[in-house]
Amino acid sequence: MQEVRVRFAPSPTGTLHIGGARTALFNLLFARHNQGKLILRLEDTDMERSTHESAQGIIEGLNWLGILWDEGPDIGGSYGPYRQSERLSMYQQYARQLLDNGHAYYCYCSPKDIALEREKAQNNKINYRHNCPYKHKKSAAIDAVIDGNPVLRFNMPADGVVVINDLVRGSVEFRNDLLDDIIILKSDGWPTYNFAVVVDDHCMNITHVIRAEEHLSNTPRQVHIYEALGWSLPYFAHVSMILAPDRSKLSKRHGATSVQEFRDQGYLPQALLNYLALLGWSPGDDMDILSLSQMISLFDLNNVSKSAAIYDMEKLTWMNGNYITELGIEDLFSVIEAEARSKQLLSNDNRDYFVKVISLVRSRVKTIVELFASIDYFFISPSTYDEKGAEKYFRKNDAIGKLQIVDSLLASNPFKAEQIEIAFRSKADEMGYKAADLIHPTRLALSGRTNTPGLFEIMELLGPQVCKERIESAINFLK
Repeated sequence: MQEVRVRFAPSPTGTLHIGGARTALFNLLFARHNQGKLILRLEDTDMERSTHESAQGIIEGLNWLGILWDEGPDIGGSYGPYRQSERLSMYQQYARQLLDNGHAYYCYCSPKDIALEREKAQNNKINYRHNCPYKHKKSAAIDAVIDGNPVLRFNMPADGVVVINDLVRGSVEFRNDLLDDIIILKSDGWPTYNFAVVVDDHCMNITHVIRAEEHLSNTPRQVHIYEALGWSLPYFAHVSMILAPDRSKLSKRHGATSVQEFRDQGYLPQALLNYLALLGWSPGDDMDILSLSQMISLFDLNNVSKSAAIYDMEKLTWMNGNYITELGIEDLFSVIEAEARSKQLLSNDNRDYFVKVISLVRSRVKTIVELFASIDYFFISPSTYDEKGAEKYFRKNDAIGKLQIVDSLLASNPFKAEQIEIAFRSKADEMGYKAADLIHPTRLALSGRTNTPGLFEIMELLGPQVCKERIESAINFLK
């Protein structure tokens, strides 16, 4: 049985978009499910827009997500080079073959000629198809009378149909008379997308082309190039678009759209990978939280939807919070360690304390950004107090007296959450207060906030000395 080989072939002209990341993931899942290989190929023939920085960003983004390939520009392989910019001689070789067998021809028409021809077709309300006056002339005769560099066009059939048996969309039919004679080599000798992708997929032994729906309209043109070169077709599978909640095209106004943005906003790679898998694919049985190994085991193109997937930030954020809560504490620590050190919250001396802090707060946050925003008071005394909280708990009802009562309790031993709570409630009863009358101003004094994890767990972590210093500071603030 032929080995399954799939590819992810981004153009390094920008960041790794979530649509591209999902395509890469589907290719990975299909390859691993079928014990095949994933190839990373960079389609960088757009010299003006392709950049080294974008290429590196794509590679880093895929690595961060855990989408790992078997062959590619960074690791090599038997079918390289894996950058189109390094494969020019191969494209020109097969272009010459098409020219020699009559499936391609030189076109000397200027952009102005093409524009006038398009305008005429539009005015007559007919489908545009280039009618090149040089199509049937010998190239030598043309060269004798024409100045300038020609393009090389593919001689598209004028009638009949192309039927694509798509593994996601089923049978899709295209009329040949609606297909233009596309350019396959530009005047500078570089290939266009539709030609280069065919040469690359064939020469890299790609068996299944799994890509975005937007490429479906290119497929009949590519099929004709395959057939003109006498090559077998791969299987095609076109996955649907990702749309915004209002079913418009996804853009930055709908929130983060690149993998790097999600990383910077505090999303875990495991959560984003899980979420992307469910955009257009259903594993069945209302399964939401899936490990990569589970996705690989369950993945089937038959369960990929033809309908557009709807981008839902709320679901992703919920899923991310779930991952933060359920991730092993050492795994979570490894995710945030570098940032914690850069923020000077973590040192070699306070590792155990830091781990206890994130263990306490992580069930209350949805992103890593929220996690860091919720732990500062464990390391730095509050310099200000929540304005509404201060108005409610500091300005009224003898707040100083209540904090002084709490101050007297800090000598309890052992200083553990359970014992602190017992002491609080007992003293409140003794003084004729509700426990909350002591808890709320104490929480504000210790953290500067009104919304935190359990007060007594916070007090145990801070320790009696820090608690005493902060309560006395709040008393001085009130005085």
